[in-house]
Parts: sequence; structure tokens; C-alpha cells
Amino acid sequence: MSDNATFKDTLIVRLETRLLRIGLTVFPATEARLRCFPHTTHLAVLKRLEAIDAIKKPDPQSQAAYQEMVTMRVERDHEDDGPGDDKGDAKDELDVSLHLKAVPKIRCIIFAVQSSPQWHQLWFEEFQTQHQPLLKLILDVCTRWSSTYQMLCRALNYRATIDGFVYHNWDLRHLEITDAEWNAIGTVADWSKVFHPATTQIFRTQQSMLSTTHMVFQGLQDHQHNIIYELPWTYSMPPRLKRRFIETHCKLSDYYESDDSPYYMRAAVLDPRIGYKALRRDFVDDSESLDSPEASVTRVCHHLNADYSAWSAPPPVVAPYMSIVSLSSHWALCQKLNSSQQYQQGTRRAIDKIDVFLEAVQQDFDPCDPIPWWYARRHQFPHLYSLTRNVLAIPRSAVAVERIFSSSRDTTFLCRARVSPETIRTLMIVKQHLRLAHSAVDELTAL
Repeated sequence: MSDNATFKDTLIVRLETRLLRIGLTVFPATEARLRCFPHTTHLAVLKRLEAIDAIKKPDPQSQAAYQEMVTMRVERDHEDDGPGDDKGDAKDELDVSLHLKAVPKIRCIIFAVQSSPQWHQLWFEEFQTQHQPLLKLILDVCTRWSSTYQMLCRALNYRATIDGFVYHNWDLRHLEITDAEWNAIGTVADWSKVFHPATTQIFRTQQSMLSTTHMVFQGLQDHQHNIIYELPWTYSMPPRLKRRFIETHCKLSDYYESDDSPYYMRAAVLDPRIGYKALRRDFVDDSESLDSPEASVTRVCHHLNADYSAWSAPPPVVAPYMSIVSLSSHWALCQKLNSSQQYQQGTRRAIDKIDVFLEAVQQDFDPCDPIPWWYARRHQFPHLYSLTRNVLAIPRSAVAVERIFSSSRDTTFLCRARVSPETIRTLMIVKQHLRLAHSAVDELTAL
């Protein structure tokens, strides 16, 4: 699991080649390359915020700094000018879209408050007149979409204070925000609200399993679909804005179309809270992908017979009582996404046969944690438990993997700091000898 940078593909292919040289064939690059779900979500939300000009799309030819952009005045005589992506579309001339002006106004007001101690003192005095708790306003950054969402939420909480601050300062009168613009800001925040818990829960969860990627992905797609369905499909809604929202809906799927890894479906099939039946229901309306659950089951059976059939189960022992760890954070996220209701079913005893396990009734999300659930049944499912343990251990976020490499880097730095000067001198001499040896080999090869 890593981020979605293209050079990671080359890294995985090189790793597969090196393993093949030493006789290991269990690391195919097409299956080992997994996409980081939070990174994909980040790109999808940026697409949506760019659609409503809440953030600016990076222009490689422009060298203007981001802070210079946010300090740009929003004059009233320019409010009727649209962004102008589709010059040939007559309906875009009607675009006085409040979404395209309200968010930059909020950004300019916050920057003005933070620009000098004098402005900050005026802001503090306005707080005292409104009798509200003093909290710092949040100015977003272009590389983090969540900061834009947090900026809008904080501004909505202090709407009266912001209106009073702008009204009592003549230099900011051109940034006055109307009621309609405040409603537009609330709409933008609502559009991004579901993405924020989806990503933060993934980053904070200690057991971030790959099996729930499909569930969260399905919930976000349903949320996108509902937003597009509820848009006012009238002449007041610019066609460019409609197309951008549809592109955002497709952005989530773009990164998984080229992903040939079977572990997403395999983990979902082996998760007792999801299972084969729920996946089949998810793909009922998608005839092209309807065979994905069946293909995943076939791969699980083949992998189980090829790599785990020779594994002998330990002698049965009486397992101590194990409390099931509650997944309240996951369940709260599932309720917000409204995509886990189909998985709410009962439970029953299963035996060590993959077909019988697939026909079993799914577990409830709230009390069930897959890892303890499988561990408690490791004697009933000896081979399947060994396979499932390895599959469910795959994280759905690159954060966990990055933490491992960061810890290793810190450990390496500490070890290097403790090396004695004599050892460093010896290592430098050895390094120089190796460099000379490589140069000599290259010269002989060239001859």
C-alpha cells in the first residue's frame, strides 16, 4: 500500500524483478500495487472545489503566489463576470453563481484579520460585542482540501461576527456577504462534509483494514450521485458546473479502473461484516462488474488450495474469553455514509469450508471486529483463518506504511549518530574502495 504517485509503479515492478531473480514468484506487481484510498478521495474533492472556484486549479505558467491570490480584491463591478471556461456556451452568461464569489470573500476576510495586529485587535473587539467564544479563524491552504472545509465551517459558526466586522470597517465593505452567499457557503460545506469524516476516520483508525475500502467507496459514490440528482437542472445552473460535478463523480472510479489487484474484493469477501452476498447486491446494477465477486471467490479458493492447504492446524485448545473490540468509529462513519445498512444481519456457526462460509449470514458492524472474530474461529477455519489473517492485515491507507518507513528512517539516523569516528573512517574507506572497484568493472565492460 502506497500513495498514487506513478513512480511507485516502477518501484513495484523493480521489486518483482529482483524477487524473481532469487526464485520468488509470489509477488506479482499487478496484484501488489494497491491504491491509497485517502489520496484518491483528496483528488476527487479537489476536483469538486475547483468546479465551484473554491480553490484555483494550479497553472504551471503562472508564478503568482497563493497568498497573492487570496488578497486580491473582489470588486462589485466584477461580480457579474463568470470564470469563463466555456466561452461558447450562452447559458454561462447567466452565471452570477454565488458559489464562485462567496468562498473567495471568506478567504480575503480571514487573511485581512490575520494580516496585522491592528486588524486582529478590531476582530477581537467585534468578538466582545457579539459575546462569542474567541477562536482563531482558519485560513485554508491550496494543498489540503480539508482546510477549505474547516475554514468554511468556522466561518459559518461566526457568521454574525464576520458580518459585523465587515460592516464596521469601511476598507472591507466590498467583501460584504449577503444572505444568499452565506447559504451558498453552507451548501459548499455540506457538499464536502461527508468526505471529511471518511478521510479522517481512515487516518485515525488503528485497524485500517482494506476490506472496508469498498464500503466507504460505495457510500461516497452514492453521496455524489445524490448531489448530482438534487442539483437545480435549470438555466440558472451553468452547464460547466454540471459537467464538473459529473467529472468529480467519475474521479473516484478513475483510479480503480486501472487497478488489477484482487485484494480489495478478496478482503471484502473474507470480512464477516460484508461477505459475498452483500457484494453481489452492490453489483446488481453494474452488469460489467457483476462477475467481480465470483472472480474474487475463485481466486480465494485457488489461493487457499495452492498456498494454505499444506498448513496443519494446531491442536484444539480452550480459547480464553476475548472481548470484541467495538468499532464505534467505523460504525459512525458507516452511518454517515448510509452504505452499511445492507450489512446489518445476524450470525451463525460456520465450519472450515469456503462455500459454507460464503453462505453464512453476515455479522453486525457495531459489535464485530474481524480480527478477533477470525481468531476465535481459528480451529474451525484453520486454513481459511491463515489466509484471512494475511489479507485483512493489508491497510487501506498509505499512512500506516509511511509510518513504518519513517520509524525505520529515524532508527537509522539514531544508529548513525552513535557510530564512533573510527567506524565512520573505516566505512568511508570501504565505500571508496567499492566505488573504485565499480569503476574498474565498468571500464572492463566497455572494452
